Amino acid sequence: DLNPVFSPDGKQIAFSSNRDAGLLPGSAGLYVMNTDGSDPRRIATGKLADASPTWSPDGKRLFFNSTGVSLDLKPARLYSISLDGRDLQEHTSQDVYSFGCTTHKDGTVAWTEAVDAPTEFNGVRFSIKSARKGDWSNVTTVCKDYLRPRFDSSGKRMLCHGSGPIYDLPLMPNGNPLARPGAVRNVKLPDRDLRVVGTRAYFPSLGPDG
Repeated sequence: DLNPVFSPDGKQIAFSSNRDAGLLPGSAGLYVMNTDGSDPRRIATGKLADASPTWSPDGKRLFFNSTGVSLDLKPARLYSISLDGRDLQEHTSQDVYSFGCTTHKDGTVAWTEAVDAPTEFNGVRFSIKSARKGDWSNVTTVCKDYLRPRFDSSGKRMLCHGSGPIYDLPLMPNGNPLARPGAVRNVKLPDRDLRVVGTRAYFPSLGPDG
């Protein structure tokens, strides 16, 4: 089970998993369950390797990336589907590798695109794309050389992974990455002190208060 994400009302969790015995090796499906772990159910998409689900702002749809009907990385692109498994929509081109979607309460959808994506990501050209207020006819490039965007609660800032440069990030008030590999932070908890060491920081996330 991977990539859990709470629904906007906090009552459900969407995630990807290979728990279904009928799935092919290397593939995965979309699942939704109650926050207490009860009633897990699969949302059949007709695709393979469904991953990284994200809720629509109204909680009625899931955005996700999938390799379509092939386990080859190249055709991986962005889709959305209603919770009843109907109305599957394809949002990005099969000519690029699209993944890591995030949504904002005004309907804006942002995601990562990789040009000429090989099996390994060394040297891949990443960019963050955005469909403002859900307008898929007007997709823009937010920034380059960054990936895995996440909106904060205000919608005015974006958290993402990358090493620089910073001049293409107008949504970030601080040009420094949140966590650098090897960086050390001391975190004080009620019952203990933790020493946290940054490693890769590939999947940033934000708390409800931003």
